[in-house]
Parts: sequence; structure tokens; C-alpha cells
Amino acid sequence: MLKKIFYFKYIILLIFGVHSLSYSSHVPPNHPDRSTSFALQHETRIFTKLTPDIKLLFEDQIKASLSDSKTTNHSTGNQRSPEILAYRLGALFRLHKNFKIGSFYQLYNVRHHHSGEFNSEHVFLVDLIPRFKLSRSIVGELRVRNDMNYYTGSDQSRADPLWYSLKLRPKISYFHIRDAQLKWSIYLAYEIYLPVNYKFSNMENWVYLGYLYPITPSFALNPYYSLIIHTGTSDHTGGVTHLFGLSFNINL
Repeated sequence: MLKKIFYFKYIILLIFGVHSLSYSSHVPPNHPDRSTSFALQHETRIFTKLTPDIKLLFEDQIKASLSDSKTTNHSTGNQRSPEILAYRLGALFRLHKNFKIGSFYQLYNVRHHHSGEFNSEHVFLVDLIPRFKLSRSIVGELRVRNDMNYYTGSDQSRADPLWYSLKLRPKISYFHIRDAQLKWSIYLAYEIYLPVNYKFSNMENWVYLGYLYPITPSFALNPYYSLIIHTGTSDHTGGVTHLFGLSFNINL
């Protein structure tokens, strides 16, 4: 089963690669001047349970644009895809049946919209995740993410190389359970980005709508849609991105 999962993942990565070659000469990775854009995203999340209350996580992520460039300020030919390649490693700790803590390191490679090259950012994440059972099938959750982003690249000026921000994500999920087994679930979430030790107005707020479908007890598909709302700055036009994603969740 795992072999089939990874073959499927390689097919998806191949699709992203073909897309990258097709659009690399005219797709701006961060869409700084476009009011509406479209993107694809794929993640693989691998969970390993050490104890009933401790779970390790490895995740990779790739994001690519589907939109042609219609910009005037960034037509240098440096635009490439994919926009983002990220890798995350860490653990989740269940302190109570309704409260978890997550601790992660993430290598976040994001394409710069001027140079077309990847900037590598080192991100340390601490999640606080209380859950609230609203009914037999409906669960509410609030993820408070402490995001510490360390970057020292010469092409981006920062007064402090460590940016600290909070990301608040309330989420509500419906679980369809039959014969004591999860058959499917659907969720709606909203994430807001709050800078703490710096000022930066070009922010993104996310609205998520997703569906989780277990194929086997150890493998689930998670297709989702995200509406990403970009706020504007003096040199970046505000707008929205429609993102279509697919995650593989694997429990070893």
C-alpha cells in the first residue's frame, strides 16, 4: 500500500514539474500586481506514533501557480515555478484529551518575485491546540501558532533577522462515524496572521474548506480549497488567490 501511495505522489510531483517547465518563463511566483490568481498545492504528512500521546510528524509541501503573468512591474523573465518548497519535522504532544502542543522546525524555500531565486527561511513553530466538542459529531478547535522566522539573506532587509508572529486558526469539523470508524469528515477554518515584533502590512489571511477521506486505517486523502486574501502595500497590489490542494496523510 505504501508503495502505491508514493508512486501516486511521484505522479503528482511530475505534474508539478511539467507545469513548472511550461510556465517558468511567464509566471510571477508571488503575484505582486495581480488582483486574482490561482494555484495548486500538495502536501505529504507522515505521522509516527511513539506513545499514545506523542506523535512524530514529517511533512513536505510544494506550491505552483496556475495563472499567467499580466503584470507590468515584474516582467524581467525571472519568474519561475514552483513558488514554494517546504519541509517540516517535529512532534505533537497530547497533554489532555482536548489539548495538544506541537513543536516543529520548518525549512521554507520561497521564490523571490524579483530575482526568481529561492530564499531559504528557517522557521520554528510552537502550536497550542485546544479542542471543544460541540456535539456528538462536531468539534471546534483553536490553533495558536507561534511562528519564529529566521532569515539573514542579503536580498531582503530586516532590522531583526528573527520575525515573530502569531497565527490564529479557528476551525470547525464534522466527523461522520459509522460502526465506530471514521468514514469521512469535512472542515472549515480561518487563519489570521498577526506580526508581533515587526511591522509588515503585506499579509495573507486564509479561509479553508476541506474534506478528509480515509482510504485505509493508515492512509487518508485530504482535498481542500483555500481562499487567500492578500492585503496591499505601496508596491504590492492587494488581491486574492484561489488555491486547490491535495494532502496525503500517512500513519505509520
